Amino acid sequence: MGTIWKIDIESFHQDSLTQPKYKVLADYIEAAISSGELLDQQKLPAQRLLADQLAITHGTVTRAYALAEKRGIVIAK
Repeated sequence: MGTIWKIDIESFHQDSLTQPKYKVLADYIEAAISSGELLDQQKLPAQRLLADQLAITHGTVTRAYALAEKRGIVIAK
């Protein structure tokens, strides 16, 4: 199953003013899952693509995905 999940870039950057970007991104992933915006078995966006869209580093996205996995809200395959 592909992904069509989009992040509100303005909100992301606004929220990133008060906490680390990787934590904000992990929180957005968790919120999208909780709201049903991201469904079970749905893929997250490719890390490089999401990094480019949000104008952040690939490492930040990697760290956010790892945090989401550590929280138990996603599973890496």
